[in-house]
Amino acid sequence: MMGKRVYGEWLVPIVHYFATLKKNERNYEIVMPLLISIMAVTVYFFYGDSLRALIKLRDILPNALAILIGFTISCITILVSSDNDSVKMLKTEQTEERFVNRKLISLYQWLLITFVYILIVQVFLLTFIFFVSFILQIHKGKVFITGALLAEVFCILHILLLLIRNISNFYFVFYVRPRESKDK
Repeated sequence: MMGKRVYGEWLVPIVHYFATLKKNERNYEIVMPLLISIMAVTVYFFYGDSLRALIKLRDILPNALAILIGFTISCITILVSSDNDSVKMLKTEQTEERFVNRKLISLYQWLLITFVYILIVQVFLLTFIFFVSFILQIHKGKVFITGALLAEVFCILHILLLLIRNISNFYFVFYVRPRESKDK
Protein backbone atom coordinates (compact mmCIF):
# COMPACT_ATOMS: atom_id res chain seq x y z
CA MET A 1 0.00 0.00 0.00
CA MET A 2 1.18 3.49 -0.75
CA GLY A 3 0.07 4.84 2.63
CA LYS A 4 2.73 2.83 4.46
CA ARG A 5 5.73 4.34 2.64
CA VAL A 6 6.99 7.79 3.39
CA TYR A 7 8.26 9.81 0.44
CA GLY A 8 11.93 10.38 1.14
CA GLU A 9 13.62 10.79 -2.24
CA TRP A 10 14.04 14.51 -1.55
CA LEU A 11 16.59 13.52 1.10
CA VAL A 12 18.91 11.90 -1.49
CA PRO A 13 20.47 15.19 -2.71
CA ILE A 14 21.01 16.22 0.92
CA VAL A 15 22.80 12.94 1.69
CA HIS A 16 24.83 13.29 -1.51
CA TYR A 17 25.78 16.88 -0.63
CA PHE A 18 27.12 15.85 2.77
CA ALA A 19 28.87 12.83 1.25
CA THR A 20 30.79 15.07 -1.15
CA LEU A 21 31.51 17.88 1.32
CA LYS A 22 35.16 18.45 2.21
CA LYS A 23 36.36 19.71 5.61
CA ASN A 24 37.22 23.23 4.45
CA GLU A 25 33.84 23.52 2.69
CA ARG A 26 32.07 22.30 5.82
CA ASN A 27 33.85 24.94 7.87
CA TYR A 28 32.97 27.67 5.35
CA GLU A 29 29.37 26.65 4.66
CA ILE A 30 28.20 25.22 8.00
CA VAL A 31 30.50 26.05 10.92
CA MET A 32 31.07 29.71 10.06
CA PRO A 33 27.34 30.50 9.53
CA LEU A 34 26.54 28.66 12.75
CA LEU A 35 29.05 30.67 14.76
CA ILE A 36 27.92 33.97 13.24
CA SER A 37 24.25 33.16 13.87
CA ILE A 38 24.95 32.18 17.48
CA MET A 39 26.73 35.50 18.03
CA ALA A 40 23.96 37.51 16.32
CA VAL A 41 21.16 35.75 18.21
CA THR A 42 23.05 36.18 21.50
CA VAL A 43 23.30 39.93 20.91
CA TYR A 44 19.60 40.19 20.03
CA PHE A 45 18.69 38.06 23.05
CA PHE A 46 20.62 40.24 25.52
CA TYR A 47 19.13 43.42 24.08
CA GLY A 48 15.65 41.89 24.18
CA ASP A 49 15.08 42.39 20.44
CA SER A 50 14.78 38.76 19.30
CA LEU A 51 11.07 39.01 18.53
CA ARG A 52 11.50 42.22 16.56
CA ALA A 53 14.40 40.67 14.58
CA LEU A 54 12.33 37.57 13.83
CA ILE A 55 9.38 39.68 12.65
CA LYS A 56 11.69 41.78 10.46
CA LEU A 57 13.13 38.64 8.90
CA ARG A 58 9.60 37.40 8.27
CA ASP A 59 8.90 40.62 6.39
CA ILE A 60 11.96 40.58 4.12
CA LEU A 61 13.08 36.96 3.71
CA PRO A 62 10.14 35.51 1.73
CA ASN A 63 10.69 37.96 -1.14
CA ALA A 64 14.46 37.54 -1.03
CA LEU A 65 14.11 33.75 -0.95
CA ALA A 66 11.68 33.81 -3.87
CA ILE A 67 14.32 35.64 -5.92
CA LEU A 68 17.06 33.23 -4.79
CA ILE A 69 14.88 30.21 -5.58
CA GLY A 70 14.26 31.56 -9.09
CA PHE A 71 17.97 32.21 -9.52
CA THR A 72 18.88 28.69 -8.34
CA ILE A 73 16.31 27.12 -10.66
CA SER A 74 17.78 29.17 -13.53
CA CYS A 75 21.27 27.89 -12.72
CA ILE A 76 20.03 24.30 -12.63
CA THR A 77 18.25 24.84 -15.95
CA ILE A 78 21.40 26.24 -17.54
CA LEU A 79 23.41 23.32 -16.22
CA VAL A 80 21.07 20.54 -17.34
CA SER A 81 19.98 22.02 -20.66
CA SER A 82 23.26 23.44 -21.94
CA ASP A 83 25.13 21.33 -24.43
CA ASN A 84 28.23 23.41 -24.98
CA ASP A 85 31.84 22.26 -24.67
CA SER A 86 32.11 23.36 -21.03
CA VAL A 87 29.19 21.19 -19.94
CA LYS A 88 30.45 18.25 -22.00
CA MET A 89 33.80 18.62 -20.25
CA LEU A 90 32.04 18.69 -16.85
CA LYS A 91 30.29 15.43 -17.63
CA THR A 92 33.53 13.64 -18.43
CA GLU A 93 35.94 15.18 -15.91
CA GLN A 94 35.99 13.45 -12.54
CA THR A 95 36.11 15.26 -9.21
CA GLU A 96 38.96 14.82 -6.79
CA GLU A 97 37.89 12.52 -3.97
CA ARG A 98 34.15 13.23 -4.14
CA PHE A 99 32.21 10.01 -3.89
CA VAL A 100 28.54 9.10 -3.91
CA ASN A 101 27.73 5.49 -3.07
CA ARG A 102 31.49 4.77 -3.20
CA LYS A 103 31.68 5.93 -6.83
CA LEU A 104 33.74 8.88 -7.95
CA ILE A 105 31.41 11.51 -9.40
CA SER A 106 31.92 13.92 -12.28
CA LEU A 107 32.17 17.68 -11.90
CA TYR A 108 28.75 17.90 -13.57
CA GLN A 109 27.18 15.61 -10.96
CA TRP A 110 28.84 17.55 -8.16
CA LEU A 111 27.57 20.93 -9.42
CA LEU A 112 24.10 19.49 -9.86
CA ILE A 113 24.14 18.03 -6.34
CA THR A 114 25.14 21.35 -4.80
CA PHE A 115 22.56 23.39 -6.72
CA VAL A 116 19.74 20.95 -5.91
CA TYR A 117 20.82 20.95 -2.26
CA ILE A 118 20.71 24.77 -2.18
CA LEU A 119 17.24 24.70 -3.72
CA ILE A 120 16.00 22.25 -1.07
CA VAL A 121 17.43 24.41 1.75
CA GLN A 122 15.84 27.53 0.24
CA VAL A 123 12.41 25.89 0.01
CA PHE A 124 12.82 24.51 3.54
CA LEU A 125 13.69 27.96 4.90
CA LEU A 126 10.74 29.57 3.12
CA THR A 127 8.40 26.94 4.57
CA PHE A 128 10.00 27.35 8.01
CA ILE A 129 9.44 31.13 7.91
CA PHE A 130 5.75 30.62 7.17
CA PHE A 131 5.52 28.03 9.97
CA VAL A 132 7.21 30.38 12.46
CA SER A 133 4.90 33.23 11.41
CA PHE A 134 1.90 31.02 12.09
CA ILE A 135 3.19 29.84 15.49
CA LEU A 136 4.11 33.39 16.56
CA GLN A 137 0.41 34.25 16.46
CA ILE A 138 -0.30 31.77 19.26
CA HIS A 139 3.02 31.35 21.10
CA LYS A 140 5.72 33.90 21.87
CA GLY A 141 8.02 31.95 24.18
CA LYS A 142 11.64 33.12 24.43
CA VAL A 143 13.05 29.67 23.68
CA PHE A 144 10.91 29.34 20.54
CA ILE A 145 11.77 32.85 19.33
CA THR A 146 15.49 32.38 19.99
CA GLY A 147 15.55 28.96 18.30
CA ALA A 148 13.60 30.20 15.29
CA LEU A 149 15.84 33.26 14.93
CA LEU A 150 18.95 31.07 15.16
CA ALA A 151 17.60 28.68 12.50
CA GLU A 152 16.62 31.47 10.11
CA VAL A 153 19.89 33.40 10.42
CA PHE A 154 21.91 30.19 10.05
CA CYS A 155 19.96 29.04 6.99
CA ILE A 156 20.19 32.36 5.17
CA LEU A 157 23.94 32.60 5.82
CA HIS A 158 24.36 28.95 4.77
CA ILE A 159 22.44 29.60 1.54
CA LEU A 160 24.39 32.75 0.71
CA LEU A 161 27.77 31.11 1.26
CA LEU A 162 26.72 28.08 -0.79
CA LEU A 163 25.60 30.34 -3.62
CA ILE A 164 28.90 32.23 -3.54
CA ARG A 165 30.79 28.95 -3.89
CA ASN A 166 28.52 27.62 -6.63
CA ILE A 167 28.58 30.84 -8.63
CA SER A 168 32.36 30.85 -8.36
CA ASN A 169 32.39 27.26 -9.65
CA PHE A 170 30.06 28.28 -12.49
CA TYR A 171 32.43 31.12 -13.34
CA PHE A 172 35.41 28.79 -13.54
CA VAL A 173 33.49 26.32 -15.69
CA PHE A 174 31.97 28.70 -18.21
CA TYR A 175 34.58 31.42 -18.36
CA VAL A 176 38.01 30.48 -17.11
CA ARG A 177 38.29 26.89 -18.35
CA PRO A 178 37.23 27.54 -21.95
CA ARG A 179 39.73 30.43 -22.13
CA GLU A 180 42.50 28.30 -20.67
CA SER A 181 41.92 25.59 -23.26
CA LYS A 182 42.00 28.16 -26.11
CA ASP A 183 45.33 29.51 -24.86
CA LYS A 184 47.01 26.08 -25.06
